[in-house]
Amino acid sequence: HATGQVHCSMGSGPQGSAQCDFGVIRGKPGNAEVHVTPPGGFKRVLTFAGDKVTSDANAKVKASKSGDLWTVDVNDYEHYQISEAVISGG
Repeated sequence: HATGQVHCSMGSGPQGSAQCDFGVIRGKPGNAEVHVTPPGGFKRVLTFAGDKVTSDANAKVKASKSGDLWTVDVNDYEHYQISEAVISGG
């Protein structure tokens, strides 16, 4: 439903120091699958369902929201900043 770039980083570098391409498939309000391509070419799918964020079955996901910005950490290594506009449109 939309494509663009989000702030991201890998490892212990400063959060949001790079840009990652994304595509989003939106569902009902507050629900979306965000497909992110970090540097290195692999893809990460972040699934937003209301106030919960998940990824594939083996991934450890920590997510918090401040204002309209989600901060998502996957496996304590991948760091993403996803705005509410990506998830809901706007």
